[in-house]
Amino acid sequence: MMALTNDKIKANLCRELKLALKNAALEIPEATITLCSVIEAIFIHGLKDPFFVKGSRYAKYPEPNFWPFLYKFTHKSIKQQIDSLNQIRTEIGKARAWIRIVLNENSMEHYLRLFARDPQSFSAFYHKYAFLRDFENYNVMTGYMKGIANITIDAPVNSSFLNNWTPTPLILAGLVTGKPARSEVEEIGEPALNLIELDAAAEPRSFIKPSKSLHFSKSNSLYLLCFCTHFVIFFVLALCSVDEDELSSVYSHPSMMEGGNVRPYTLLLSSTPERNEILSHIVPEASGFTTDAYQVCDVVFIEEEDMNGEDECGISRELIPLLTEIAHSAGLAEQDFRCPLCSKSIGPTFSPYRVCGLDGKYYCTNCCRKSDQSIIPSRLIHNWDSRPYPVCRGNLSFLRAVEDRPIIRLDKVNPSLYDHCPTMKKILNLREKLSSAAMYLLSCRQSVAEDLRLRLWPKEYLYNDIHLYSFSDFQCALSGQLEGHLNSIIRYAVNHIFHCKLCVQKGFFCEICSSREVIYPFQVETTVKCATCFSVYHKRCYESDHCRKCARREHYAERVSSLGDHLPLE
Repeated sequence: MMALTNDKIKANLCRELKLALKNAALEIPEATITLCSVIEAIFIHGLKDPFFVKGSRYAKYPEPNFWPFLYKFTHKSIKQQIDSLNQIRTEIGKARAWIRIVLNENSMEHYLRLFARDPQSFSAFYHKYAFLRDFENYNVMTGYMKGIANITIDAPVNSSFLNNWTPTPLILAGLVTGKPARSEVEEIGEPALNLIELDAAAEPRSFIKPSKSLHFSKSNSLYLLCFCTHFVIFFVLALCSVDEDELSSVYSHPSMMEGGNVRPYTLLLSSTPERNEILSHIVPEASGFTTDAYQVCDVVFIEEEDMNGEDECGISRELIPLLTEIAHSAGLAEQDFRCPLCSKSIGPTFSPYRVCGLDGKYYCTNCCRKSDQSIIPSRLIHNWDSRPYPVCRGNLSFLRAVEDRPIIRLDKVNPSLYDHCPTMKKILNLREKLSSAAMYLLSCRQSVAEDLRLRLWPKEYLYNDIHLYSFSDFQCALSGQLEGHLNSIIRYAVNHIFHCKLCVQKGFFCEICSSREVIYPFQVETTVKCATCFSVYHKRCYESDHCRKCARREHYAERVSSLGDHLPLE
């Protein structure tokens, strides 16, 4: 009879687990609560009596404690994380927090596989009829947890309600009779818990308005750029829909805002004169949203000296070397076996991982997906390696943010690339040719100069700084697009020079052969320009160590100097 009851309990747990995962995939609000309760029930089912805090499983209010079992397998970083939770004070709370942390990290499947490698531990903690010792059900659960990798779970872990059991997991495990609830108070989020944690004897709390200073950490500045637009719209719509009575129930306290003060949300709109027009489009006038609703925040102007090592686009200058220096992996131990982005446990016995080709660090497969690949700028610059490598989400966003910005000086980073790569040697010759031709057009009529600038905008550096590149320039060089673009601009410039009465007169005569042929510095195939005086000669006539114009200047300077010593005084 007991075996039959346990079979029913295990079958019910499988159904509940399947339903909870389905609801989580559909993003049903209560799905996370139910999923945590079902998994807690699975770990409770069949637990031996010595691991009940008081009495046994037959007590009126049983208190099962499977933390000793989990502790044996848990990574030290998760142990440290649990120990740092200021509201978790019991082993029951630690076990329940562990389940939520592992679910948030999508690591449950890997822990289940880790448990399966040590069947002796199962027999020490669980009866033979336990769900976790049922081979068929265990494999079903492992399969379900593998499918959860694509579901985002955000279960709160720092809650005093986790220190004691709630009825639902006990009912599902068959320890208590009753009907499991779908929603319980245990899942109150951390913002609400911060209110509970406040000192009851504190001073009367004031109504929270949008705070007057908003500080974003340097590490998040890159993602803030993509986040701001959506954040402003949601914030404005929220102000329109929130009732005044609801607002009056929210209180401010210094401990609620971890980075200190919060700068105004209007900062995100005030940077453009069109902010009022934007507001008028997204918020109808009839909604009751007036200028007073957002003027509680002061406009803050950020000065350049306050940018804390970030450029005008909010990108940390510390990240720039990632583009020019090949990164080397330091090993998982240096990262404490944690994913740098989400802090998920990774390693051979935990979650799988990938090495990011840009910074050489190890990331979980959610933060560094196989499909997220890119050419690595540093490998292209030093080895002309154009193979795509896996790149984590954050670094991929960084590459996309800077790919069009000219921040790589090839003459400083690796000038030998010109000698070893025919493609880059050809690009250099074309840019030298363009640089010489552009000087003619820029000194011509204003309309001609403006036309050239428009054709090259925003890549004026292609002619005025021939060794400066952006990441996208290297990619275009690989595909041949950069060469084609340079050739088209050069053809336009040369055609103008030969047909413009002003520009065509700015040619040179070769002083060495005294030919009457007019030559130009952009004719790099047949001419050469002196780097000192910029005179132009035929290549066949010029000797690299002898320029006639420079020789005349030196001779004249010496003559003036010698005459100056013997000039009579008046």
